[in-house]
Amino acid sequence: MANEPANPASLARRLAVTLLVCGLILAAVLVLAPLVGSTRISLSAALAGQWPDSQVFYGVRWPRTILAALAGGALALSGALFQALLRDALATPYTLGVSSGASLGAVLAISFRWTSVAGIPAVWISALVGAMLTLALVAGVAAEGRRMSSFTLLLAGVTINSIVMSIIMVLHNLASVGQSFAIVHWLMGGIEPLPATVLTLVAAVVLPVSAAVCWMARDWNLMAVGEEWASARGASPRRLMITGYIAGS
Repeated sequence: MANEPANPASLARRLAVTLLVCGLILAAVLVLAPLVGSTRISLSAALAGQWPDSQVFYGVRWPRTILAALAGGALALSGALFQALLRDALATPYTLGVSSGASLGAVLAISFRWTSVAGIPAVWISALVGAMLTLALVAGVAAEGRRMSSFTLLLAGVTINSIVMSIIMVLHNLASVGQSFAIVHWLMGGIEPLPATVLTLVAAVVLPVSAAVCWMARDWNLMAVGEEWASARGASPRRLMITGYIAGS
């Protein structure tokens, strides 16, 4: 017996239930995760403003939890987006080289002992510049001949990613002991407590971009089937490829 098409009302209900359950789980994690740590704190004491529970909860652990939620959600969404664009279930946010470009910028700042620029840590600025330059380079190489496809984007990203990682390995090998530890710490990643202004800035970038990506879910589904299929349905594969690559990066 052929499968009957799903009822739109049923799909809407399933989506609403899924979002509600995921939202409740996220809220529970944001409240309970800060209670886990080397020092035991009380949620009631933290909410009542009692020292040191309140300071540990709001000043150290809660910012880390929010940052982890933003970073983890962005990476998950970026991975799903790249899997649709590249039609590769093994694609990750690191496949196309932007994260490697950011790492190269940070490694350069550490290796040359750049400290800060206009009061902002030089590692942050160098990582941002490295990511932007790598993004532009991959997009430029993939769009050679005025036609960007999932194949050319993947090929350009993997190639530039390999080159950038090789440069990082050379700089790491030439670094001093202290610089080597700093490089490894950056490459491994971490969740450090951030000021409220920086955390707000991160959320102001991640949340709108994530909402826009989810809003365009139908277009990504078309791209996951194939560029010809998307074009036949009135979408522009080149525009979606560039938009998805920038948004996922």
